[in-house]
Amino acid sequence: MSDAKSPPGGGPEDSAPPDRPPPDHVPPDEPPQDHAPPDEPPPDHTPPDDPLPGDPPSDQPPLDHVPPDEPPRDHVPPESGSEPRARADGIAEHLTSRDSWLRLLFIVLFVALWTITRFVVFAVIVLQVLFLLLGGKRNARLAGFGASLAVYSYELVAYLTFASEKQPFPFSDWPGGSSPSEPADTE
Repeated sequence: MSDAKSPPGGGPEDSAPPDRPPPDHVPPDEPPQDHAPPDEPPPDHTPPDDPLPGDPPSDQPPLDHVPPDEPPRDHVPPESGSEPRARADGIAEHLTSRDSWLRLLFIVLFVALWTITRFVVFAVIVLQVLFLLLGGKRNARLAGFGASLAVYSYELVAYLTFASEKQPFPFSDWPGGSSPSEPADTE
């Protein structure tokens, strides 16, 4: 049993001398020792606008700063008063252009032809399946027509999507298609 008396608070952790405050206690009238006042930046902090030592002085503000009423620095201003007028003139020119309306007419025609070719392709598929089931082999002439029909469908889609300016059949020759060769019989 120990004769040492513990302080009135109780345990050994509260046994700090009464004249010294705990380490995490900051008196209310003194600013904290490790922080600078809110008005001043910390001594080792340099504002981002200050040049680094050795950098030449700059007349312009930083690149990430653009005043709200000015365009970005890399913006090329249009020639005075020419852009809206030129755009309106260009649209009016294209709307009244004979070539634009002629292309639109051809697009309507070739969409109709492309729709028909899809039905013809389906018919070729059905006929080739019938030749295979009933005769045991495919029809070579029908396969050649299927190949040329595939090329024609490609030409139609290329014209419709503006990938080509060449107008397909009937304004050019029917495409020739080469059919894959018949596998040799090993009988």
